[in-house]
Amino acid sequence: MWWSVEVTLSGEAGTVTPEALERLETLLASAAATVSGSPEEGPGRYGTRLSVEADSPEAAIVNALATSRTAAAEAGLPAWPVVQVECMTEE
Repeated sequence: MWWSVEVTLSGEAGTVTPEALERLETLLASAAATVSGSPEEGPGRYGTRLSVEADSPEAAIVNALATSRTAAAEAGLPAWPVVQVECMTEE
């Protein structure tokens, strides 16, 4: 079954750049991902929404978290705490 999983991370302000968000989106292109972020004032935040094939929502979340964190590290984004996860079927 295919799932749509959104992962949002938050941390210190000023450490998310538009360039890093673009790199993240490129790295996750094969997962039909969208990327969001707020490099402006206040707490920093970035997130991904990607398509994941899994047998259960729990498995989809684990897969999406691992995929998002690996790509974020490669894109040069901070390994902030996850503040929100949303999972739903793609139907």
